[in-house]
Amino acid sequence: MTAAQPTIIATSIGFRGSAGNPGDITAGPAYEHAARLARAGASPRLCILGTALGDNPAYLASFYAAFGRLGMNVTHLALFPMPSVPDVAAHLAAQDIIWVAGGSTANLLALWRVHGLDQVLAGCSR
Repeated sequence: MTAAQPTIIATSIGFRGSAGNPGDITAGPAYEHAARLARAGASPRLCILGTALGDNPAYLASFYAAFGRLGMNVTHLALFPMPSVPDVAAHLAAQDIIWVAGGSTANLLALWRVHGLDQVLAGCSR
């Protein structure tokens, strides 16, 4: 079963780091709860929006690993230097969960407006 429309989660909480390796993170229960709220089934499709973190590849790799351990099918949408998928609206509409990583909200909003992502996300939430 997949979600009728994506559930958008915007948070900067919910990960536990490893004492020996800060890049080795574990997703907390908030993300499994988001999958239940989205009615996403056993293998939810989750898209990471790491714009506020500058689409940092190290963070993205950590997020992929953490969400992958939860059995989620993970993708991401990067905006640096240009959108990483050919059709942003179609990519996001195909997700069960859109997770917006924390970071610089001011920069995130400016980039989203330039790329029209603010309007795409507004359409996803209707």
